[in-house]
Amino acid sequence: MSTIQHVPTWARPEVDNFKATGRLQGQDVKHVPIPPEQVDAVELKLTQQIGQLIQADETPFDQAKGEPGTVKVEQMGLSAIAHFEGDTKEGTVAMEASGPINTAAYGEFSSASANLVQLVQLDEGNFATVGAHIDRQNPAESYVELKNVPDGMVGF
Repeated sequence: MSTIQHVPTWARPEVDNFKATGRLQGQDVKHVPIPPEQVDAVELKLTQQIGQLIQADETPFDQAKGEPGTVKVEQMGLSAIAHFEGDTKEGTVAMEASGPINTAAYGEFSSASANLVQLVQLDEGNFATVGAHIDRQNPAESYVELKNVPDGMVGF
């Protein structure tokens, strides 16, 4: 099963669109170019947490031990699961968390770019969405897009 198949159905339309176009869909999308001097820091922020999840695979913290490529963690009322192939240099990841906050994310990583989209459920049927495109070959083309993100909310 490919990694994208692990994205929950409620998140698939936005994830599929971002995967195909590199853009969030809708009229109220805020497009924010990333200044070239900040691209490395933004990429580090995006990939660091994913890298930590990948490193937890098959460790005592992994409640899906015995299923390489799947990491599951449950603590303090939050259940999170990540499915991945490869790593944050070359690979894909799908993540879902449920509990007090429901969230889903999907990322694709290659030598050319890093793309990640995350949805956070604000209430029934209402999601804050953050999409990021890091152009590893031309950093000046990197950007973040925000849709329905409340002031003060930070994605990823």
